[in-house]
Amino acid sequence: MDRDGHQEIHYRALEGDVDGISDRLAAGDDISWTDRRGFTALHFAAQQSQRKKRPVIVNVAVARELAGWCWSLATQPQ
Repeated sequence: MDRDGHQEIHYRALEGDVDGISDRLAAGDDISWTDRRGFTALHFAAQQSQRKKRPVIVNVAVARELAGWCWSLATQPQ
């Protein structure tokens, strides 16, 4: 984590790196982690689209990866 509270997953989302996001989630990064300003990795994925003018498909892929991980956590037996 850096001084602003960003985990590596925040940067992977900002880059639109779906494989990197998967790797970070598998390594144990917290999907709901917020930085000091309250932003999650999904917020960073949305910012990536606006700044770099990349196709929406990148953000859809990132969002699906994040949503899929959340769903798998929510449906695991306690």
